[in-house]
Amino acid sequence: MGSVALGASEPEAVPDLGAGPDGTASLARRVLRTYSSSFFLVTRFLPPAKRAEVEVIYASVRYPDEVVDTFPISPGEKLTLLNHWELSYRYAVSQEGLRSRVRAGIPWILAGFAEVVRRRRIPHQDYLAFLNAMRPWRRARPG
Repeated sequence: MGSVALGASEPEAVPDLGAGPDGTASLARRVLRTYSSSFFLVTRFLPPAKRAEVEVIYASVRYPDEVVDTFPISPGEKLTLLNHWELSYRYAVSQEGLRSRVRAGIPWILAGFAEVVRRRRIPHQDYLAFLNAMRPWRRARPG
């Protein structure tokens, strides 16, 4: 398969929409392998089910990080993308089922991550706090 579009939400971009994050794990694994070879190798020590969840979690934090650090766009455009990502996350955790999330246009990363959040009872505010931390240019700088 070709490259992985981090924010893609097209249903055809998600192979094997099986139960839970497993359907997105193969794409998430490719994200992890592409962006962090050392962390990718370390995750091979995990049991397959936990590894799949870690891969999906990694992909869910990688996209906002890429927006902030590498996208060649203005701070305003970055903020717009991060705000949209946050809204998509909020919508994803309010929906049931991986397949229905993807069909609703939620990016595949967030569709899978919402399933991990549900399964592992990760507090929603933890990811929202992470997203807020990705918006450092919004804070007033000491002067």
